[in-house]
Amino acid sequence: GNYSSIACPQASRLSAVLINDATVTTLACAAVSTITSLTVGTSRIGALNLSGTQVINSLALQANTVIGGLSLPKLQQMESFVMQWSTIDGGLSLPLLTTCRSLTVRHSAVPSLSLPLLTSVSGSVVITENPGLVSLTAPALQAVSGSLAVCNNPAMMATQVSGNVIALGSARSQMCVE
Repeated sequence: GNYSSIACPQASRLSAVLINDATVTTLACAAVSTITSLTVGTSRIGALNLSGTQVINSLALQANTVIGGLSLPKLQQMESFVMQWSTIDGGLSLPLLTTCRSLTVRHSAVPSLSLPLLTSVSGSVVITENPGLVSLTAPALQAVSGSLAVCNNPAMMATQVSGNVIALGSARSQMCVE
């Protein structure tokens, strides 16, 4: 359906949120500090404001989802982030995220991915086949327990990948930045 605005001004916690096949001008849930699961598929969202959210167990942007702006300035913990076949205009910045279980950005249009405080990933990191990805920064990243794949991102230059990964947990890991 088409919605001009979806707001949850009093909610501090959201359990399972599914937005599928919808057009939403604004999704404003700035007071929400914890989200168990947020899945957006085949949708257009003008602005997704989760500016108060500190913990997300699962965030999935899939199947041709287009988001004009994504605000997660206070996010510190996330179990799983999956972005496939989707677009975030203006890039994705998770300035306070320190740990994550898995991080996947595949076949998507996102110009930059900034993870300045991310220190460890207990599972895998897959950042592949993103034709418009110009910049990936993760200067504090020290350990990836699973596999690490940063491949087939043709606009990204090797010098734009920051971070000094000290420990890799898998022989399948690859860094093939073109």
